[in-house]
Amino acid sequence: MIQAHRCFSSLLALLVLATGLWAQQDMGVITGLVTDPSGATVVGARVTSTNLDTNETRTVQSSETGTYTIGPLRIGRYSIAVETQGFKRAVWPELRVSAQDRVRADVQLEVGQITEAISVTA
Repeated sequence: MIQAHRCFSSLLALLVLATGLWAQQDMGVITGLVTDPSGATVVGARVTSTNLDTNETRTVQSSETGTYTIGPLRIGRYSIAVETQGFKRAVWPELRVSAQDRVRADVQLEVGQITEAISVTA
């Protein structure tokens, strides 16, 4: 009886894990590095992704190494906006995320006010 219960519990746990993995197969991530004009990393920059089809947004901050990762994200078209005090707001107007993609979007900020903006292109 106890053995059957353990077997059932193990099977149930495996099924739950497999379902989670299956659900992420149609997802991707956007990742990148935020730097200043000298190439030094920018810590704590606010990075916001916006799904251009649904207007859903997600915001993260760049890490102590200047990197950021947003995801998992549904497949689709996204814009990325990066802003922090003392720098102009930088925008990637459109990035495409496909299933299991790891889209790279590095941003070099320019000195200025947040109200000023620059557009980043590949």
